[in-house]
Amino acid sequence: MTAGLLSVFSAPPPEGIARLREARIAASLLCGSRHPVTVALRTAIADPKAIDVAIDEIDALPALTRRRLLAAMAAA
Repeated sequence: MTAGLLSVFSAPPPEGIARLREARIAASLLCGSRHPVTVALRTAIADPKAIDVAIDEIDALPALTRRRLLAAMAAA
């Protein structure tokens, strides 16, 4: 799953940052603003090298929450 999500965020800088922001907003709504996945996505926006941590946090979500987050990202 990690390689698949990495390809979602590995776009040129303006588009990649926009995708991270969309994911952060969806994670914030689904999980809360202080949830580790939201914090990791916020960190990845500031430092694109931290994308691996954000992807690991997405992978660590419970299955239903992860599916909802990915569906929200796909719909955006």
